[in-house]
Amino acid sequence: NADIRTSNNQKVAGTALVEGESLNTLYAWHFAGLDPTTGLPLFYEGGSATSIIDPVTKLPSTLEAGGVEVPNYYVYREKADLVVMGVTTPPVSGGINFNLRYKNLRLRTNMVYSLGGVKRMPSIYSSTFDLLDPSKNATREYIYRWKKPGDELNTNIPALYNSDTYSNLPLVKKSIVGSGNSEVAVQGSTLYNNSDVRVASTDNIRMNSVTLSYLLDNEITRVMGLSDAIISLQVTNLFLIADSKWHGRDPEQSNSSNASLPKTFSLSLNVNF
Repeated sequence: NADIRTSNNQKVAGTALVEGESLNTLYAWHFAGLDPTTGLPLFYEGGSATSIIDPVTKLPSTLEAGGVEVPNYYVYREKADLVVMGVTTPPVSGGINFNLRYKNLRLRTNMVYSLGGVKRMPSIYSSTFDLLDPSKNATREYIYRWKKPGDELNTNIPALYNSDTYSNLPLVKKSIVGSGNSEVAVQGSTLYNNSDVRVASTDNIRMNSVTLSYLLDNEITRVMGLSDAIISLQVTNLFLIADSKWHGRDPEQSNSSNASLPKTFSLSLNVNF
């Protein structure tokens, strides 16, 4: 059936089956920058210029043609622009193992790589109406947030605000022409968390493990009554090379953890009698 209907929810989640697109294709709302007056995010909606209500003056304001910037209020999600970001399942992955032996020393490494995937970064907005959740740690990205007019030229992190600020913003009202069903509105906080600016490449190269082993001389093991003995030092998760947009986080870890796998060091002794 070539006529496959999918919702934007499915597209944003990467579960939609769209003819001509790869499986696990991820879509995102089209971010249009930050409002120079409020520091709140703007989004594109396809079509010509339209009139909205300015959040400061409360007067009608016409935006430039070639894509309508929809402010961070309510917009109809079936009307807002979605852009293809890529696939969530990396098409290329593999590993490189290295084994070097010199006399009684042995060095083994295990490196893996993953290329071609994308993923949503952890959410900036903790809820629909609030930027911060007082019960949780705040992301360091807030250091680079919008603070004053002009900052929108150098950052895409919205200004801090609370539910009172949000509730006082005017609602962008839209009439649906030729539609028998009313469309579902979605807040700008949800749009921003699921926008293209919050998607990053999951390409990475990681050193999973490095192991240095030493085989004790026969003279030593014979005195100890052993057939052989090996001392090994192993380091896991030695380093990770990934997109700078992750700010040191591991792109393959769950966004709920917001953390990378820690380095571990272990010393072992393996003996045979």
